[in-house]
Amino acid sequence: FEVHSVSSVRKNSLISYSAKQNAPIFSYRENTKLFKIYNPLGFIDQKWRTIFPTIEGLTKAEGEILFLTSSYKDVMSLYSIGITAAAPSSESSYKYIQKNKDRLFEKYKHIYIYFNNDETGKTYSKKLSLEIDKRFKYINNPDMLPKDPSDLIKKYGTQLLKDIINEKIKRDGIC
Repeated sequence: FEVHSVSSVRKNSLISYSAKQNAPIFSYRENTKLFKIYNPLGFIDQKWRTIFPTIEGLTKAEGEILFLTSSYKDVMSLYSIGITAAAPSSESSYKYIQKNKDRLFEKYKHIYIYFNNDETGKTYSKKLSLEIDKRFKYINNPDMLPKDPSDLIKKYGTQLLKDIINEKIKRDGIC
């Protein structure tokens, strides 16, 4: 994954905000092309800056099963345990997935929507899997656990995440 720390973010050639020792800023790239700036500790309007909409991580995604997550951080977390994943620019970017769904289903036999287990994530997961295309399968973390894969790994390690995913895949009769 092409994730690099950056010292500052410019807007119209002027520095908009800068990284600090305890407040890093990252650039996300695919095939050297910048698609997003991530400022994890920044103000809400500075946290994410999408340069162009894409399904993040899709160029690396191989296999029959694809998990579409809420963020590139979740994509990287799933890859760390051997799970193929990609993410739209945001959960609410479901229209980009909708527009590309036929292309996705040509490449992947099973596609799981694994957005955050919060109101926004649940809303768009249900929209994609129940209204837009019933071929999309839905998975989320149980309510008492952290809302997304990366937070779950951070708090509990990788085995619980593997168990949640394997249980869902088994229940769907895929493996």
